[in-house]
Amino acid sequence: MSAEATYRHGSDWIEWTEATGRDGARRRPVAPETLSIALSKAPADLRLIHGSSNTKLWRERVAGSTGLQATSLDTSLIPPAPTTLYEMAGVLSDPAGIFLPRRFSFLAGGGNGHAVALYRSPTGTQGVSKCGLRGSLAWADGTPAAWALVRVQVTPSVGPPLDFSAQADAFGDFLLPLDRVPALTKDAPAATYTTRLRVFALPHTGRDSPVDPDVLPSVKVATGVNASGKPVFAPKLTFQLTPGVLTPVQSPGLGRLAVQAG
Repeated sequence: MSAEATYRHGSDWIEWTEATGRDGARRRPVAPETLSIALSKAPADLRLIHGSSNTKLWRERVAGSTGLQATSLDTSLIPPAPTTLYEMAGVLSDPAGIFLPRRFSFLAGGGNGHAVALYRSPTGTQGVSKCGLRGSLAWADGTPAAWALVRVQVTPSVGPPLDFSAQADAFGDFLLPLDRVPALTKDAPAATYTTRLRVFALPHTGRDSPVDPDVLPSVKVATGVNASGKPVFAPKLTFQLTPGVLTPVQSPGLGRLAVQAG
């Protein structure tokens, strides 16, 4: 009779990488063994196999029509599994608190691999002693903008603009290292660099409800107050950055970075 055997095959993989800091720079991998992964959507036969910097997604198959005898089953003779896409979603967290929790979702099974970016918490962020930004994000009513994503573009007096990213924690606080921002030279045409800040966030997001930072909508940032003392909002906040120091950033006249759904 024909053999019926269960065996596993790799259907896809996930790469976990750091995302805080300079955009476009080579990202350092994150060891998945240090993370906690709770899947909310996945095939019942899916198995996660962690490597040093990635996680292999393994599926089980039943080879019941191979014509091979059970006593001589050689899985190398079984044709490869057809490409079957499946939805995968879950929540990732870091018990050590170095990285912020996040949701993720994608169609797996195509064998192309998927990169999941992890943002450091303010306490887990390094490299801000020489140059960086810190701030606290809140909605117009004062509620913390939990899990908001901050994107910053710094334009040095010489050279192309540099882009950076950081994510706020459950309390709206963020710390962004501006690594590789060039120091001022003696003949620099200006003592500061023009910097533009944008924010992406979901209103009414609770502290215990991590988001997927890859799909956050853009929101408006308060750029000051009007004659009545009410915040004035715009798609981005522009300010001058002095390189080489850790700079607190806030909406002028408000004491914090105020945001509003756009």
